[in-house]
Amino acid sequence: LNAGSPGFGVAPGLGEINCTARSMSNTGLEKAINFVKYNSNLIMNQKTDYEINFFDSFSKTASDKGVNTKLIDIFNKSDINYKILKKPMPWSEDFGLFLNKYKGCFIGLGSGKNQPHLHSENYDFPDFLIFKGAEIFTAIIENY
Repeated sequence: LNAGSPGFGVAPGLGEINCTARSMSNTGLEKAINFVKYNSNLIMNQKTDYEINFFDSFSKTASDKGVNTKLIDIFNKSDINYKILKKPMPWSEDFGLFLNKYKGCFIGLGSGKNQPHLHSENYDFPDFLIFKGAEIFTAIIENY
């Protein structure tokens, strides 16, 4: 939220609110967007001009179950360690647009629990992941 200047007792003439909406499905995201639009109308109650803008919209990123199964077989056959997460990652990822059209699988390369999060200002790409990624893609190419 950014509104006005730090002057005490002065009502801001302009304000801006930014947020990120995420959902496990495109339908859920559409519901969230409608919720924002509806409640913005209620809050503003025609007392002021406002607009809602959306940018950086991504489709859901959902892997194909058959491709997942094949990938697990390849990993087991190639002695590649993997972990299936109990909960899906809440990433927003444009790769979902490909998965809407083609069967595929989205995977992540873990860099350890002590590594700063990917979008942290302290994140430094661990070079060893290049070799791990190459190992995974080589196994997929050789076994698929």
